[in-house]
Amino acid sequence: RPILLKLAAAVVLVLGVVFAWRQLRVDPAPAVYATAVGERLELTLDDGTLAVLGPWSTLTVPPSFGAGSRQVILDGEGWFHAADDSMAFEVRSGEYLVRDIGTVFTVARRDDAPLRVTVLEGEVQVRMIEDTSVLLASLTTGDVADIFRPDTTLEAEPVIAREQPVAAMASWRTGTLELVDTPVQQVLDRLTTWHGVPISAAPELVQGRTITASLPLDSLDRALDILAPLLQAQVVRGAGTIRLQ
Repeated sequence: RPILLKLAAAVVLVLGVVFAWRQLRVDPAPAVYATAVGERLELTLDDGTLAVLGPWSTLTVPPSFGAGSRQVILDGEGWFHAADDSMAFEVRSGEYLVRDIGTVFTVARRDDAPLRVTVLEGEVQVRMIEDTSVLLASLTTGDVADIFRPDTTLEAEPVIAREQPVAAMASWRTGTLELVDTPVQQVLDRLTTWHGVPISAAPELVQGRTITASLPLDSLDRALDILAPLLQAQVVRGAGTIRLQ
């Protein structure tokens, strides 16, 4: 009986330790990086991949990153220079999966807007999260893809432009907006997204007009000081809005 009592006590002790360990154990949390209006954030992931986040963006790195998978989750806009590795580097953005094949590229998507992928070097594949066997687009250096799915019952529709000025399009990562024959409305939309201030313009300043210029992104006032003379316009500030006319 004493031996049985000792064995029972040992079993109870072991079960108690196991229960306590389970209660105290905390699963590792993902690393989350975020930017606010007008901010950029440069970081290096554990595998050596370089990343730059644009404003109003969030990058989530799962705790399993580098152990059987190199997938991150992006909400917003990011620039990536994937480190060489036997495992593919992947960016999940909404319902899409962007998979690199030795590449420098950007990914941008906000809310229900189309996914935009810009390839500066190498090759990228775009697939659907729900079925990664389906290849939506295969992109190489100089390609820009806009992928839109108007309805969950419809297939995604990629629109691919080749031989684009991708270096200029990705210049935001260094704090400069390089414009090469860029439509005026796109410029205004870009500044609105970056600084969080609605910017509009009179129709005659937008329709059919493009701009080639270099605008600083760290100061909206400086950018407007350059933009307004090019458009021969005046800057009118309202309550939380800006209009060129």
